[in-house]
Amino acid sequence: MLVAGITQGALGFGFPSISTPILVLMTDVKTAIILNLLPNFIVNVVGVVRGGNWTASLGRYWPVALWVLVGSFFGARFLIVAPQDPIRLLLALSIFAYLYQGWLVHLDWGWLSRRPQVSAMVFGLAGGFFSGTVNQALPPLLIYFTLLNLETTVMTQILNLCFLGGKVVQAGTLAFAGQIRLSQALANVPFTFIALAGLWIGMRVQQRVSPHVYKRVLRYLLFAMAVLLVWQGSGWLFSLAHAAAPGIEQARKAWAQNPHGPMMTRILPPSVGPRDLPDASSAGARLTVRYCVQCHHLPNPQMHTAERWQPVVERMVWRMWGNGNMGAVMRDMMAHVKAPTDSEVQTLTRYLEAHGQKEIDPAHPALRTTAGQAFTIACSQCHATPDPQRHTAREWPTIVERMKRHMAWANTVAGTPELRTNPELKTEEIVKLLQQYARPADAAGAKTR
Repeated sequence: MLVAGITQGALGFGFPSISTPILVLMTDVKTAIILNLLPNFIVNVVGVVRGGNWTASLGRYWPVALWVLVGSFFGARFLIVAPQDPIRLLLALSIFAYLYQGWLVHLDWGWLSRRPQVSAMVFGLAGGFFSGTVNQALPPLLIYFTLLNLETTVMTQILNLCFLGGKVVQAGTLAFAGQIRLSQALANVPFTFIALAGLWIGMRVQQRVSPHVYKRVLRYLLFAMAVLLVWQGSGWLFSLAHAAAPGIEQARKAWAQNPHGPMMTRILPPSVGPRDLPDASSAGARLTVRYCVQCHHLPNPQMHTAERWQPVVERMVWRMWGNGNMGAVMRDMMAHVKAPTDSEVQTLTRYLEAHGQKEIDPAHPALRTTAGQAFTIACSQCHATPDPQRHTAREWPTIVERMKRHMAWANTVAGTPELRTNPELKTEEIVKLLQQYARPADAAGAKTR
């Protein structure tokens, strides 16, 4: 933050170009951006106010800043749902674009003056998208304003206005989506003071150090960070090359080589496959397949209610780090397990919550019957007790038979006679009860568990 503040003070822009890559080297992209929100906002306000003569900058080039707002919204939405490794590569790409923008200047940009409104839209959207995803609106915007031959003060002011607007939209989008935790918001405060200290130092440096020397050092620093980001994100490219091998098959091979493999295969029944997951192509479904099958069979999101999923995910991630009451055994089991990042945990949790089980109302009349009590005993062993309205009368017999097979697999209530409860669970009575309160067959949105 201090180095980024010095850069902003010395050049008038560039704070996120330094602060974001440095933080991304230590955490995921989304967390780095959230920790940058307030410091970025404050230094951008200072950059807009400095210099005066706002009519020449803000009054003339405000349409670019308006398009940046639109691009930032879509960029922030992409940041929320996209995996982190390709975003690291996108950040590295934006840094290289900034470092070698001189090559782009030699292209034919005559259309900028012939179509000023279109060019403002294209570069504004591009700058906004990079701002929303990786905090790097500078490369496309700097190229654009350089081609227009803007005076330095004018360029600095309009750049900071674009950064400021993009930051407000980015922060609002992330906050509305529930991506900002209180601890992250509070961490912005000390970072802001550090950034302001760097800004003050940078303003003094501007008067004593040659801009040419400072820019050369800055370029070396940015190049090194871009190379490190490419190295960090390269694992994603290698994983794509091996995408033909399904994650579940890879997990089974890992279980076979793990001394605790037999234990892991008995945690959950093999109830669903990747294609059976709701919204199977979504980021949340892909994360479920990627991480959950490392330790057990793929879970069905309907195992738990939306309220229950968050503590379950938190406990699973905690165990993936080798924690738990099994001590050294747990650490040994998780030795080759990869835990999701904070950003991925949030995406995974939202997905499971969105497709969680709709639990039956505790006051439902069905639960007052003997069959209703048996229904509760049977279902609550493995998941939330579902609302009978979730399926039609025709669907319920198939669902119950599949659940019965799962229970036999787990050797619980429907297993050996010695393990049966009193009263004994008779699935015929449970099916009749569910059919009595089932959803009408012509109702829309039928789902099969």
